[in-house]
Amino acid sequence: MQTIGTDGATPPGHALLVSYVDFWMDRFDSIGSAHARKLAALAACQLLTLPVPALLQRLDVLLPTISSVVVEVGGWCFACYNDCRWGAMPHTQHHSVHCHT
Repeated sequence: MQTIGTDGATPPGHALLVSYVDFWMDRFDSIGSAHARKLAALAACQLLTLPVPALLQRLDVLLPTISSVVVEVGGWCFACYNDCRWGAMPHTQHHSVHCHT
């Protein structure tokens, strides 16, 4: 894997930010509090709004991390979203059947 910033195409500030994001995502699972994980996931979402093309190369790391927190603290499930969005059954009924909550 090529180190970001060594090819001359990535500005040093962007390279530093991407290195920080890599470090942060490697240790994301060690955040113990659900509230802190949610805030960290929101911060990761905000990173995606920055005009840093090198961050898009990290979507394979960022998106699973963010989505795992959404499921963990939000109680959201993909099956509920799809079935309820298309009107297959009322959300409360579907959620109690499929998500057991």
